[in-house]
Amino acid sequence: MQSESVVIVGASAAGCFTAESLRRRGFKGDITLVGDEPPYDRPPLSKQILRGQWNCEQAFLLPPQRFDAIRVTRHLLDRAVRCDLTSKVIETANGVSIAFDHLVVATGVRPRRPKNTNTKGIFTLRTMRDAETLRRAILESRRLVILGAGFIGLEVASSAVQMGADVTVLEQSPQPLASRIGVTAASYMLEQHALHGVRLLVGTTLRRVLEKQGIDGPELAGVELADGTVVETSLLLIGVGCQPNTEWLTGSGLDLSDGVVCDEYCRATANVWAAGDVSSWLHLGLGRHLRLEHRTNAFEQGDAVARNILGEALPYLPVPFFWTDQFDMKLQLAGLRPEGAEEKVEYESETGFLRSFRMGDRTTGYVAMNAAKAMASYRQTLNFS
Repeated sequence: MQSESVVIVGASAAGCFTAESLRRRGFKGDITLVGDEPPYDRPPLSKQILRGQWNCEQAFLLPPQRFDAIRVTRHLLDRAVRCDLTSKVIETANGVSIAFDHLVVATGVRPRRPKNTNTKGIFTLRTMRDAETLRRAILESRRLVILGAGFIGLEVASSAVQMGADVTVLEQSPQPLASRIGVTAASYMLEQHALHGVRLLVGTTLRRVLEKQGIDGPELAGVELADGTVVETSLLLIGVGCQPNTEWLTGSGLDLSDGVVCDEYCRATANVWAAGDVSSWLHLGLGRHLRLEHRTNAFEQGDAVARNILGEALPYLPVPFFWTDQFDMKLQLAGLRPEGAEEKVEYESETGFLRSFRMGDRTTGYVAMNAAKAMASYRQTLNFS
């Protein structure tokens, strides 16, 4: 085992943590990391990076000297384009062929983009370049429309308002985020956005984007909603969900119906594993497959994959955990909120609260708003094994 090689595709949080965990747990073989970007953390993109409080280096997951210390060969600014599981070789866009004994897929996800939205002034946010370009555009335009009141959309709204921009958020659902975090927390979050000047238009859809002729071609002039309302803007951010980066695995024989579909050990097939946003694994405690686009899961699943590569054969049974920072709010979610869950008050103070989600006599999760200390205690009581 110790003379075998591990190739990790994706210089993501999950990819980096898999490499580091392998070394920390005693793996002596070769580790190769392939990624089309340098390894950096993504949560700061919509916050510290977008607001200009951090430079790029401050978001790095592992500095180059750390990769050297744990002996990881890097093929960065390159991407995998094909995988042959029979010969156990991947090929990259730069024409490099890399053989492996174990393959870890950690290629993450990318934003969904509706059709006919390639006009200048329309953005998505996933990469460092996206954040830097969007920052310059916000500072120049001072007016931003966001399609989607999910966590990314609202984090950007919070940052943009603090940058001095006029922000409008469009959302199809009449109760954004309520199905994820409960009515109480969702209502509080949206109220705080409104108090800070964010214009929220819920229960509406985008009919079309409006263009004007610019020097270099068509430019965004505004958006028209389903009811005919026109919102003028030269800047639109699309935040309507993500799709897994699995195209390079087409024809490999892997199940790609929802990311990379894996068993309870995060194993897609013999010696092929998946970690992070791209992994859909069988959570035995829940009795179904789960795919989590959460930073905490990237760390925990990367470690789980490393341990299973080393032969521990441990089912991955995490309690999902997520957080978001917006204005002066810190929201944390531990566990899950199933459809139809009962919401119960567990803790309340002048500055925050914590609610539980219950199905019958079982607590399935907790949501906390500005109550991190209380969440730390309640989170420990959840067990999905």
